[in-house]
Amino acid sequence: MKLEQKYLDICYRNAMIMQYTDQLKREGFKILPLQSNNDIAIDLFAKKGDEKRLYEFKYHKTHNDIKSKKSAIIEKKKYAEVIGAKFLVVYLTPLKEKTIEFEDLESKILGYIVEEDFPEELDSLSTHTSIKSIYIDSINSISISETSINISGDATISVSLQYGSNSDLQNGDGDESSESFPMTFDADLDCDLNIIKCQYEIDTDDFYK
Repeated sequence: MKLEQKYLDICYRNAMIMQYTDQLKREGFKILPLQSNNDIAIDLFAKKGDEKRLYEFKYHKTHNDIKSKKSAIIEKKKYAEVIGAKFLVVYLTPLKEKTIEFEDLESKILGYIVEEDFPEELDSLSTHTSIKSIYIDSINSISISETSINISGDATISVSLQYGSNSDLQNGDGDESSESFPMTFDADLDCDLNIIKCQYEIDTDDFYK
């Protein structure tokens, strides 16, 4: 399930309040509940000696359920003046999803493994092991330098296992099966998105259980 933008915004807002809270504490402020009979909701009330600060965390343009109306801001400013506090509005920018596409990355990793470094852990599973496909489950990190791109993640590798020779299969003395195994990969790509090198680990433990 993909997390919807409105929930991301709420999480981001709460995280910013927590970050400001920690920073204010490091600066010697105490975080206190706001004592008010006016039903005014303040996101953060900090006090250090005679200095008081009221914080409002507000999105410029976003969902109505998490942004304050202009009239509410005015009321909060007035209340801050009454209690001798400085009123501060922290404007938040909604998080935006960023997408980087790597075309045919799965087939490129497959080609690299087959042609450059066929894994012993797969080759030892049968008389003839062939890799059928690689499916990338998740991308964990991407880093870009002037000369290369590093990308790491989790994937599933599917193989065909043949026991016996081709003639054994034709004579009914051999056998074939298909298996899939989890793998991790760490690949360096050039600026044309061709693989320079790829390190990987394939977990075949379940095959032997």
